[in-house]
Amino acid sequence: MAAEKVGGYTTVPNPGAPEYLQLATFAVSEYNKKNNLSLTLESVFRVDTQVVAGVNYKLFLTARDERRNSNNYAAVVYSQAAPTSLQLTSFDPLLK
Repeated sequence: MAAEKVGGYTTVPNPGAPEYLQLATFAVSEYNKKNNLSLTLESVFRVDTQVVAGVNYKLFLTARDERRNSNNYAAVVYSQAAPTSLQLTSFDPLLK
């Protein structure tokens, strides 16, 4: 992971690393459950981290809908101490 500073976001050097793909998969899955959708993760193209009482991961990703249309999204996943303690705090489409 990138060296993190408290308060601000830091961009990580390798957004395609397995741990970020796992977080993005979690984000898409949670978004699908809450919205009764079927988005499929295609890629993660940027990850920013923010140290708080845990870590906020801002994931910039591409996902495909059931009609095979791809869109970019920004999702924030909050992790507190253990990776099993994850919460999707936002999931928003990016403007084209």
